[in-house]
Amino acid sequence: MKRSLLSLLLSLSSLLVTAAPSDPPLRVFIRAGVKTHGPGQHDHPRFLNDWTKLLGERGAQVEGAMDF
Repeated sequence: MKRSLLSLLLSLSSLLVTAAPSDPPLRVFIRAGVKTHGPGQHDHPRFLNDWTKLLGERGAQVEGAMDF
């Protein structure tokens, strides 16, 4: 009984170790433009900076620019 339980545990642990490698990071490109509205409205440069940092901290590969 102990031998079969040990064998089962070793088999399960080997599955965890040999699991598929992690997926590559999500790649994101954020395109922004110049601010054309009033204060607090459609602040594209701020959006670009904030979301580039936010997504990068969570493992995404982020690039961005004010134009293509």
